[in-house]
Amino acid sequence: MSKTMEKPKDMLCGPACIFYLSKMFQIDVKIPNDFIWITDIASFIETNLGHTVTLSCHNSTLWNDYCKIGQQSDFPFEGFQKLHDYLQNPSHHIFEQELSPQKITELLREGKVLLLNVSSAIFHNDAILSGGHYILVIEASKEGYLVVNPGSELIHVSYYSKEKIVSSCTQFGSWMLMI
Repeated sequence: MSKTMEKPKDMLCGPACIFYLSKMFQIDVKIPNDFIWITDIASFIETNLGHTVTLSCHNSTLWNDYCKIGQQSDFPFEGFQKLHDYLQNPSHHIFEQELSPQKITELLREGKVLLLNVSSAIFHNDAILSGGHYILVIEASKEGYLVVNPGSELIHVSYYSKEKIVSSCTQFGSWMLMI
């Protein structure tokens, strides 16, 4: 299976994932295009799409360094501030959870949709790319995982190998949003 869907012009990958979810859940909502942190995406989904989310990571340098510096008022990095702001809501937590094909498949069978932050270079097989890229994993099958991959102009929905998804995510701290 492979299909495409148009996305709003110049929409970043995180907001494009929210756009796809809003269509999937049949909710009409205005989506800001400035979300680059998974905590912003998590808060938006809870507030505007009405779905409970769970956020996890594993062996994340960002999370580990944030935990080391503890509570302070002036963070040296925006990522730390975003984690701090997210955790100020008493219902928000970040769990340490190792990522594996078995875990992803289990969550999908429970009816979860997964938003993953993957390494752009590994996911797209292009060493020139840097940084993270958001994708949605919506189904598991013998072919692999059905993935929603926001491109520059279209959102692509197709199967990727389970190993590729796990490898590209674990290289980036295994950040996973379970919806």
